[in-house]
This record gives sequence, C-alpha cells and structure tokens, in this order.
Amino acid sequence: MFLKSCRLLAWIAALALLACACGAQAQSIAPTVLPTPGQSAPQASPAQTPDAAPEATAQPTAPQQTDAPPQALAGYQTRLALDCRLPVLDALVRAMGVDEDAYAPQDAAFVWRTIYLTAVNFPGTDPAIGRDADTGETLLPAQAALEIARSAFAQLETLPEIPRQMAQSVAYDAQNRVYRLAPSDMDESQTFLAYFETAQDGAVTAAVTLLDPDGLPICQTLFTLSSLQDQLRVSAVRSSKNTLSLLDMDAPVFMDLDGDGRDEQITAEASEGELLVTILSRGRQYQQRVAALSGAALYAGDLTAQDRLTELYLCGSQAEAGFVTCMLRFDNSGIQTAALPGQIQAADGFGCIRVLEQAQLLGSYPVTASYRFDARQGAFARVSDYAVVRYAGDWEGRTLTVKRGGLPAFLLENGVQSGAIALAAGTELMLLETDGQTYARLCRKDGALVMILLEKTPEDARCAINGVWQDEWFDLPGAQD
Repeated sequence: MFLKSCRLLAWIAALALLACACGAQAQSIAPTVLPTPGQSAPQASPAQTPDAAPEATAQPTAPQQTDAPPQALAGYQTRLALDCRLPVLDALVRAMGVDEDAYAPQDAAFVWRTIYLTAVNFPGTDPAIGRDADTGETLLPAQAALEIARSAFAQLETLPEIPRQMAQSVAYDAQNRVYRLAPSDMDESQTFLAYFETAQDGAVTAAVTLLDPDGLPICQTLFTLSSLQDQLRVSAVRSSKNTLSLLDMDAPVFMDLDGDGRDEQITAEASEGELLVTILSRGRQYQQRVAALSGAALYAGDLTAQDRLTELYLCGSQAEAGFVTCMLRFDNSGIQTAALPGQIQAADGFGCIRVLEQAQLLGSYPVTASYRFDARQGAFARVSDYAVVRYAGDWEGRTLTVKRGGLPAFLLENGVQSGAIALAAGTELMLLETDGQTYARLCRKDGALVMILLEKTPEDARCAINGVWQDEWFDLPGAQD
C-alpha cells in the first residue's frame, strides 16, 4: 500500500531471471531460464488444447466460503493491521528523516511533528479532523491529537506543550478548542510498506520505504513492533539510506568493496559474448564471467550495513529472460554471485534489495518486490508480495472485468476486512497487490477495495477462485509495458 501526496509514476521493466556461479577464477556462466514469477515450471504431462477443461486432479480445492479469511491468511491479516497504521508510520518516517537517532518519543518537538504530519497529510484518519476553508489550516480537536499521539507512542498519557520550534506550524485556538495546523509543504514523495516479518514471539518488523518524487527510494526504516493492537508499541527503530549508485563501465572504478579501507579496482567489459568483471585487490586479480546482458549497467550498493561489504550489481536484459540483476559480492576469499529477476531499485542495508520486474499475475504487469539475500544459501528469496506499479490513467488496458456473476470477495473498508460479498458480472476491477498464491487485493472502479482468495497448484500457471479458473471469472488484460 502506497501513501503519497500527488501523482503515481510509471516505470517500465521486463521480466528477468538469470543464474550466476561464483569463484575467484575466470569461468563461463550459462544463463538458466527459470519459471516466470507467478508461473509454474513446464510440466512433462501432455499439453491440453485451449478449450479443454483441466484434469480433475489439477483442479484446485474449492474453499468453504466464510465471513473471514482462513487462518492460512494470518499474514495478510497482519498486513491489514499494518495498513491501518501506515499514516502514523509515514509521519514517523518523515519526522525522523534518514537519522534513526531522531526517533525520540520523549522529545516534545518530535511528538508534535508526528502529530502534525499525520493530521495534515492524512486527515481521513479521524472524522473529527476538519479544515478552515479560508486559511487552509487543518483543525485538530485536542482529543483527536491525543489519539494520534497515543497511536504512535503507546506510553504517552497527555499531550506535551507545543515547543517553540513548532510554533509556526501548530497553534492552539482556545475559543474553538482545536489546534490549528499550518498547511503542509510535503512534496510528491511517498511511503510504502516494503515488507514485514513476524517473529515467533509475535513481534512484527515492518520495513517502510520513503520514495522521492520520481519514485526512487531515499531511505528505509525498520520498525520492530511488539504490539499491533489498539496502539503501536515500537520497541526498536533502524533507518538506512538507499546507497545504490550507478557506476561508469567505460573506465576503471575505484572503491572499497571488502571493507578493509583500501580501494579495489573494478572493470567490466565484453569478452567472447559475455561480460567479464575483473577486481584487482592487494596485487591479486579476481575475475567473474557473466552471461551477456543487453544495455548492461553496473551499480554499487550496501546490501547489509553490518558486514562492511559493498556489493556490485550488474543489470541488463537477455533475449529470452528479459531484465535481470546479478549481484557480485567480493571479499578476500573471492567473488560470490547471486541472481534474481528484474531491475534493482534499492539496496536497503538490512539484507534486502527491491527490484522492478514483470510478472504474470491475473494478467501481465510491472511490479515491485523485495528479496532477501541468504549468505549461507547464496541465493535471494522474495520476502514481500508483488505491488503493481501505478501511474496516471492506468485503468486504460488494465481493467479486469468480471464475466461470471457471484465472484466471492471480501470488502475492505478503511483497511479493515468487513465481510463477504459477491461481485456481479460486469464489475470492473484493477489488481493492486498479490502474493500470487493465496490472495489478491483489487480496486473496484468506484474506488472500493476488495480482496479475493486465490487457489494455486504447481500443475498449472493459472490461479483459481472458489474452484473456478481465473480466465473463467475474468476478461484478463494483456501484457502491460
């Protein structure tokens, strides 16, 4: 779910998958084309004609319709709880900036900055919040201000005095018993929930990313939340800048990759139909060959701040696979590589990177997703759901039209699942987010949000809903650029 002030921007990407090998010696790496995200690998069973019904054994099991999502969607329920709190998390991120030490719940200025940003930028969080049509000021009743403050700082019992540094933005109107908040100067930046993870003790770590007006990540903040009940209980906060930078492949690059305080020399050049990456360190030469990439670009970024290493990322496209990102991690033992689909957008410093890719999910869409690197496995694994990239006028060519009445769904009101509904034939929807396996969140043409439960089997690339294949429920949109 994105929170922003103005427009949604379009990014163009292609689907990509690549496998790379690692080692200090030069070697040739043949590209391996893996299944498209959201699709199964090719099966050995005989192909069916387009009009043929699926084998009975391939049919997904139809779920029993209930008034609430099944227990298997407990993670999605956590996501809904986080969505309700995103305005406050957005305000905390903006109040902190990229400095994690700025999280200061005992500081009156920080508390009031969080209240101000929540109320001015997201007045819909409380129906009591109003607006002065003449001055443009937000009118915030004292009780609503306290509720916002307590939703961000569970230990807070009373509002602190307005500090001097907030006097230009917040003033108390004793006659009307409201706080008058000056209009916000928030630009077209936006925040979104990149991913979340739940620990065994129930604590939730939520990664909130701040994007600049061009949609590029500025920083990411990790909130460790010990409670998602009535109030947020933030037990830890960590923030990291997006360190991703584009390097010039036409000349040698000098930078410290292994954290020893000495620069390595890096070159990347075409060689025998492949890309040859050479790293010179302490008089030794390390080389890695990567399958040729069209329009290759080389980036550097800190995947995990604690290990002191700086990783390289080769991005480009292959004729059959599309866009790919290949990470190269160097230390004194050699070069380790790992690959994943799409074009890298950010390295968050917490072990994850975010990519833009193309995925087949109730149609074909550009999506963003976060992947965590497992150093022991030497591979990336997706830790977020797919978020469909939005842009102005994106209903054009993206409409999912229900062609069979009675589509079971759940209505989402203010981020809360409010009961089962049945969508009529002719209902127009647009996909917003999905894990490709169990659920899809969609926007109805009238602006309402709905969720549908998916059923997925390894035997078929399609999803089913209530035991009926997706292409029997919808007229699906085609590939989107």
